[in-house]
Amino acid sequence: MKAKARMPNVLAACKPRDEVLQGELDDAIFAADFGQLLEGSAPKVYGHAETFFRNTEPTPDLKAVCTAVFKALADPREAGQLIRLSTGFGGGKTHTVMALWHLARNIQDLSLGTELLPAAGRPKEVKLVAVDGAKAGNPVFANHGKVQTHSLAGEIFFQLGGAAALKALGPADHPEACPDEATITRALPKEPLLILLDELVIYMAGLSATAQGNFMSFLAKLISAVSKRRQAVLVITDPGQQTAYAGVSQQLAAAIGQAAVKLEDILGRKMTDFDPVGKQAARVIARRLFEKIDRDAAARASANYHQLYQRVREAHPELLPAGATSADYAKRIEECYPFHPRLIDTAKDRLGPLPEFQRSRGVLRLFARIIRDIWQQKRPLELITAGDINWGSPAIRADLLQRLRREQFAAAVDADLEGHARELDDKQPGGIHYRVASALLLESLPRNEHSGLDPAELTLAILRTDEAGPEPSEALDRLVGVCWHTYPMAGGRGWQFRFEPNVIKQIEQRAATVDLNEARDRVLSEVQGFFTGPLFALASWPEKPRDVLERKDLQLALCDSVELAEKVCAYADTANPSAPVPRRFRNAIVAIAPDPGAFQNALERAKRLIAAEQIERDARHSDSATLVREQLNRLKPNLLRKLRLQSYRAFDTVVRADGVVGRLEEKYQVPDDELLAKPQGQKCLRAFLEDKELIYRTGQTLDPDRFLKTVLAGTTPPPTSPTSSASATCTSGSWPRSDCAWCPTPPWSSRPSFAPSNRARWWSKLQTAPPTAKMAPWKAHRVSAASGPACNPVLNSPNTIALPGPILPQPKPGSRWMRCPNPAVQAWVPDPHLRRHCQNHPPSSPRLGRTFSSTPRPGRCCN
Repeated sequence: MKAKARMPNVLAACKPRDEVLQGELDDAIFAADFGQLLEGSAPKVYGHAETFFRNTEPTPDLKAVCTAVFKALADPREAGQLIRLSTGFGGGKTHTVMALWHLARNIQDLSLGTELLPAAGRPKEVKLVAVDGAKAGNPVFANHGKVQTHSLAGEIFFQLGGAAALKALGPADHPEACPDEATITRALPKEPLLILLDELVIYMAGLSATAQGNFMSFLAKLISAVSKRRQAVLVITDPGQQTAYAGVSQQLAAAIGQAAVKLEDILGRKMTDFDPVGKQAARVIARRLFEKIDRDAAARASANYHQLYQRVREAHPELLPAGATSADYAKRIEECYPFHPRLIDTAKDRLGPLPEFQRSRGVLRLFARIIRDIWQQKRPLELITAGDINWGSPAIRADLLQRLRREQFAAAVDADLEGHARELDDKQPGGIHYRVASALLLESLPRNEHSGLDPAELTLAILRTDEAGPEPSEALDRLVGVCWHTYPMAGGRGWQFRFEPNVIKQIEQRAATVDLNEARDRVLSEVQGFFTGPLFALASWPEKPRDVLERKDLQLALCDSVELAEKVCAYADTANPSAPVPRRFRNAIVAIAPDPGAFQNALERAKRLIAAEQIERDARHSDSATLVREQLNRLKPNLLRKLRLQSYRAFDTVVRADGVVGRLEEKYQVPDDELLAKPQGQKCLRAFLEDKELIYRTGQTLDPDRFLKTVLAGTTPPPTSPTSSASATCTSGSWPRSDCAWCPTPPWSSRPSFAPSNRARWWSKLQTAPPTAKMAPWKAHRVSAASGPACNPVLNSPNTIALPGPILPQPKPGSRWMRCPNPAVQAWVPDPHLRRHCQNHPPSSPRLGRTFSSTPRPGRCCN
C-alpha cells in the first residue's frame, strides 16, 4: 500500500480571521441584513465595500449572477432582464443582492469586486433602486425626511425620480391602489437601471386581501415594463424560503406562506432562476471564516482520507457508504477542507431547514464558534468533524440548543456526553466515545424519525486516519448500553438522541434501591455455577474453615474474601483463635477469592440486572409500556452477559494454605463466548496450577534423587551434631544406633550418596505419605516400643519440614508407601492405592501414577 502522505494539522495549515479568533463576531455579523446596508448601519463586513468583497467567496454561481446582471446593464442591445434569486447558502440570496448593490453603487471604482466581475465591460453608470420589504411599514412604507411613501410603487417612484416622481404617481401611492403600466414605463429612466427587491413576501403578508391583490398587480406590471426596456434588470429574491422568518408569529408565518405561493405564480413564469451559491457552500464558509488555507494541505488530506476509506471499505464494506471511496468524494474533502464534507452536509441539509437555524447565518455562526474553540484549545486535528464539537462550550451549546429551541437536549449533553462518554474514554480528550456521541447528537437535533446515524454514516462522520475502521461502531455499541437518552431509529437501522430518558436511566434509578444481599446472592450463584466441574470437589461459600470438610481428594473452596480463603486452606477449625487446628490435607485444597474492586463492580451489575427484571415485571401488563418492554428485550441479554463476565473475572485470586499464589490472568481464560457457553472455571484454574507447577501434569514424573537432595537436605545435622558415625549422637542417646533401622551405615556426612539399598530402606519404611505443600506436618519415621525411643536424625526440632511442591492426593494417616511390584519400575505409592495404581489408573490422570524416574516409561504399569 502506498505510504500515507504527511498530513499537517489544521492549526498549521489554516489561519482564521482575527475577528473569528477574538470572538468579536456578534450575531449581526452573520445576519446579512439588506435593510441595514441601505440605512448605512450594517456591520463593516457588510457595509464597507472592500471588506465585503474580501469576505465574499467568488463561487461560479455568484459570478454568473453578477455577469448576467451587469452584461445586461452595459449592452444597449440587451433587453430587460428579470432575475429571481433562489435560496443560497453561506451568504445566500441577501448576500448576493448586497454584492450587486456594492458593484452598482461603486461602478466607477474598477478595483472593487474584480473576483466577481471583471473591470472590463462594466457600464459607466447605473441607476440603482433598492428596497428591503422586511423594513417596509403599512400604511407608511418608508420615511425620507419630510417625504413619506405608502406603497412599494411609491417607494420605487421616489427612488427613481424623487418627490416629483412620487407626486406624478398621485393617489396610486396607496396599498389598495395600483398605477397602470404606462405610468410605470414613463417613470423608468433612460440610463442603465438596476432594481433590487428583497424580502417582499414579508411586506405582502401584512397587507389586506385587497391590498395584496393590488400589490401583485403592480409587481406584474413592473415586470412587464422592465422586460420591454433595454439595459434594465429587475432582481427579486425568492419569497418561497420562509424559514428565514422564524421569529414571526404563527399567524404571520401562515400569511407569509400564502403570499409566497401567490408571488411564485408570477415570478416562476416570468423570471430566470439563479442559485447564487449553488454547490459551493464549503468554499463560501471557508472564505468568510478563514484568512488563509493551505491548498496543498487540503490535497494531502484528501489523499490520505481517500486511502483510509478504501482500506476500510476493503476490510469492512458494511462500515462505509458506497460513495465514500469515489474520486468525487475525495475531491469534496479537498474542497471542504478544513471541514469534513459530512459536517457541512449535516449543517446544510439537516440543520439548515430548521426555521430557527436560518441556514447560512446559523452555519457561519456555528462554524465560527467551533473554529475559535479548536484554536483556543490548540487541538491538532487532521479534519474538523462532527465528533470534534465541544458541547461543553457555553457558546456552542447556546447556538445548538438555546437558539434552536432544543434546550431539553441539555440533559443528554450533561448525562451522556459529558458523563457516560467521558467515563468510557477515561476522561481523555478527543476520545472515540465522546466523538461518537457528539456526532450522533448533532444529527439528532432535527427531532424526526430520520434523525440520527447508522454505523456506516457514523464511521464516515468521525473516523480518523490512524484508526482501523470498526472503532466508531464498536464505541456506539458500548454507548447505547449506558446512555440515558439514546433510542433506535425507525426500522432499527441506527441510533438517535431524544429528550426523554430511556429505560437505562430507569434501571440506574431502580438499581440504587436494590438490596445489596440480593445482588450478592446473584453474583455468588453465577460464580458457583462457573466453577462447577469434575476436577475439584466444590465447597461453596463457607463462613468459617470448619464449614469445609477434610478430604483427601482435590477440593476447591469458593470464598468471598482472600482472608477467609487463607484460613480455609490452612486450618480445619479456628473456633479457638489462639490454637487453630491445622488442616490435615492442606495439600489437596485450593481456594478462589475475588478482587475487592472487581467484586464491587459485579455487585453493581447484578443490581442493574435485578432492577431491569423488576421494571419488566411492572411493565408486563401495561399497554403504555410497549416501548419499555422493547428496550428491555434488547438490554437484558447484554446486562446478563456483563454480569456473568464481570462475576467470573472478579473471582481470580488463587489461594493456598501459605497465602495467595497468583491470579487467573487473561492467558488462563478462554474467549468470552466460550466462557459463557458452559462452566469453565475449573478448566481455567487447572491451566493456572499447571503453569505455576502447583499440580503434576499428565506424564510428569518424580525424580527420587532430586527429592532426597533438595527436599530432605535438612537431614544434615546442625553444627552441634556429629558429622561422623564415630562421634554422632542420636536424639535419644548415642548415634548411630545399631538397633535403629533408620540410621544408615555410612557416616551421615556422606548421606547424599548413600547406596540405593539404604535409600530403599528409607522410602519403604515411611509410614505416612510424603507431604506436598509448604510447612506440611510430616513424621519422619516411627519405631515400635521394643526398638526403644524414637531415633530422629532427620530433624533437630518438631517433626515439620518446609516442602514446596505440587498438590497431590494424600493417603490416610498411617499409610505406608510401597514399591510397585514391577521391578523394572521404580515407583512408590501409598499402599491403599497400590492396586488401583498398577491396574486401574490411566496415565492421563493428574493425581496418581507418578514414577521416580525423570522420564515417563510408556507401556509400563506405573506411568
